Amino acid sequence: MLDAIDEMGRHPNELLGVLPYRLPPGLVMVLSARTQGDRCYLSEVGLSRAGMSVSLTLPGLDESAIAELMRLAGGAARRLADDGAFVADLHAISGGDPFYLRFLAEDVAKGILDRSTIERIPSGLTGYLDEQFAQLAASANLRQQQEIIALILASDQALSRYDLIANVDGLNWLNFDSIVADIHRFLLVFDNKYSFCHDRIREYCASKLPPGPR
Repeated sequence: MLDAIDEMGRHPNELLGVLPYRLPPGLVMVLSARTQGDRCYLSEVGLSRAGMSVSLTLPGLDESAIAELMRLAGGAARRLADDGAFVADLHAISGGDPFYLRFLAEDVAKGILDRSTIERIPSGLTGYLDEQFAQLAASANLRQQQEIIALILASDQALSRYDLIANVDGLNWLNFDSIVADIHRFLLVFDNKYSFCHDRIREYCASKLPPGPR
């Protein structure tokens, strides 16, 4: 399975020459890509619907799926999973976008988002991220946080804690965790190295921050 082929950006036809034109008997290849309006990403990686056995367009999460997501998130989210009106509001705000719902479910589980605050949550992921980064602007650690994000944005590989400390003034082993805490949800940590949790976060940060530390 090749997941998220829409995030391949080095060359428009980079799957050409990698995948065989005809698969051997018994071999099934599954590809997934995020919907981007009317854009068909298959042609950009050298494929077509005609050359595929099955092509499916998956909708966003419906209200029953959102309720189950809330139960899985635990905490305060488990208690609100059976509140049909609240779940319906989450569906309306997110449009069923699984990526946006991941953040919303975390906020509900932590008690940050509930019936009393849901009316202030913007519709659509971009508005939500705008609000999140506006909140970071009030933080005394904003400069270091901006530089961490900018370093990860400019790098073509994941960066270690040592890499970040060595390149961000005022960042050290004692304050690293507290400074990263506010932006940690936007990052993926694997093998003790930091990268963006998803290309959609990278795209957002690229639109908001310079391509390198200031």
